[in-house]
Formats: sequence, C-alpha cells, structure tokens
Amino acid sequence: MDKGIGKVVGKLLKGKTPLMIIAGLIALATVTVGQFTFDPNLGKYRVVRVIDGDTLEITAPNLPKELGDKLSLRVRGVDTPEMNGKCDKETQKAEEAKQFVEKTLEGASTVVVLVEKWGKFGGRVIGDVLINEQRLSKILLDRGLGVSYNGRGKKHDWCK
Repeated sequence: MDKGIGKVVGKLLKGKTPLMIIAGLIALATVTVGQFTFDPNLGKYRVVRVIDGDTLEITAPNLPKELGDKLSLRVRGVDTPEMNGKCDKETQKAEEAKQFVEKTLEGASTVVVLVEKWGKFGGRVIGDVLINEQRLSKILLDRGLGVSYNGRGKKHDWCK
C-alpha cells in the first residue's frame, strides 16, 4: 500500500471502535455505482423529460454538485429508433416511440425509476422505469416500438 494512503487511512481510523469501522463499511456498501453512491431510496429519482424512446433524463440529487443533479437513463434491454435517424422512416418511428413514452408517463399513477449501474458513456446510467408496476422496456417491446438489445453487437436497422 502507498505510504501516503496508509497514513491517511491510519488517521481516519485512529480512535474508532471496530463497531464504528464496520458501520462505516456497511454505509459505503449501499448501492455503489462507479465512484458515486446512489441513494437506495428509489423514490428520489424522477423522470424530468423523455429524450427518445429508450433514453430519459432523470433527477439524481445525490451527485456531487460539480456534476449537476440530472443524468441520462438508458433503458436496459431495449433499443428504439434514434431521433436523428439515418432515414425519415427511422426518425418518424423514433418520434412515435418518444411520444408514446411521454403519454404513458403522463397517464401513469405510479412511476419508479430503477438505477442499476453506470453506462459506458459518461453521465449516463443503465436501468429501467416501472410504470404502473410494468417495466418500460417490456412495454416498448410488447408494443413493437423497440427491439431487444443487450448493449453489444450491431443495432437494428430501422430504415429497412
């Protein structure tokens, strides 16, 4: 271990009882994603806006101030057309998926944001949204507004 880090850890632990140290470790073990700890109280996340069918902007009030209080949430397990599509057909389908999600959220009696992990792009997390106790990813797939996608491999060609 680096001697500088050892000194810092030693100072932090000095005078602490084993029970205090264990309590601190348990506190750090709450749903940790990357360097930041997300509050496990899922009700604190809220959908701010729909970016496209599979990407939402959510509040994230427990981030460091330098990062702001909003993140993009990529809905896990589904791919919808892109708003800046490769063809008019894709752009039209993307607008349809976006409007569907907006209307579904507006008419919902309960919306719970589920944050699972940091995504591969900065400022984005992976998760899902429970709308009236149904996963948004499943709703999109069932309605034919998206296709199954695990984040790897070639994406669907919406222009065919």
